[in-house]
Amino acid sequence: MQWNIVRQVADTRSRLLGDDASQWYYFVHSYVPVPQGPDGLQAVVGTCDYGGEMAVAFERGNMFGTQFHPEKSASAGLQLLERFARICTEEPSGS
Repeated sequence: MQWNIVRQVADTRSRLLGDDASQWYYFVHSYVPVPQGPDGLQAVVGTCDYGGEMAVAFERGNMFGTQFHPEKSASAGLQLLERFARICTEEPSGS
């Protein structure tokens, strides 16, 4: 359990992480997701350093995932949750 800085992966855009290049988020779990194959690696939009670089934020189309807990991550987490809520209420493209 600890706070850690999540950095957006270079040359990626993330609707979930927004324009913040790096933010502090709160981690509780001890497992590490390991993306497999090109599709898995392309889904990684955020990493942190915990004795080595770890993938901790994922985005692919309308699927999102984080290793950290936004709801326990103070103002950065609230901003992320606000972005997620906004994404959920967007009209689908092409309608």
